[in-house]
Amino acid sequence: MDSISQYIILKEKQHQKRFEDKLLDTKLLEPKTIKKNVWHCSTDVNNEVNNDVNNEVISNKFDEKTKNKMFIDNLNRMPSDVINIIQSFVPNNVLALLSKKLYYANHSYIRPTINKHKYEEYIRSMVRQDNDFVFHTLLNENIVKWIELKNYYYNGAIYYNYLIFLRSYCDDHGSIKIKGILTKFLEELGLGKNQHKKKTVRYIRWIT
Repeated sequence: MDSISQYIILKEKQHQKRFEDKLLDTKLLEPKTIKKNVWHCSTDVNNEVNNDVNNEVISNKFDEKTKNKMFIDNLNRMPSDVINIIQSFVPNNVLALLSKKLYYANHSYIRPTINKHKYEEYIRSMVRQDNDFVFHTLLNENIVKWIELKNYYYNGAIYYNYLIFLRSYCDDHGSIKIKGILTKFLEELGLGKNQHKKKTVRYIRWIT
């Protein structure tokens, strides 16, 4: 075990009893007071670690990267009871952004926060970022709709359906991972090979 972990564990032991006492006290308090007390409780260790890190002894012992690691490791070591209480005050759509596990559990709360007229822009932003994890969930939720959304118009071209458009959009933005997902799926639908013969894209020339 390295010196960082030993240091954090020592601080954790010093404050464990304080955490437990404060958690017991919160059961008789109003929600707002609970939130305030838990916040102070959860920052006790962090404040002490930061104070120690900023003093001359610790500053001389650890570099900036190591001190940042100490801070993150310390957050990750907070008691689960404290984490659960803090988490109860975080909106579901925010929780969905914190980890893959929380995304699976809370991603349904994201869409209601997006203006319906901007939902397609949200999808395109995931493609531009090549965020295959989020996109795979979106694909599973919208697959029937995207297949049936035919003759999709975008930027002077009409695409056979929305899936064909998304794959073309991947080419435009170098989104390799999402293109791989779409290509495999389109091949299963019979739209992956010889697409030039199927005329999956038609370009429009405006007459002026």
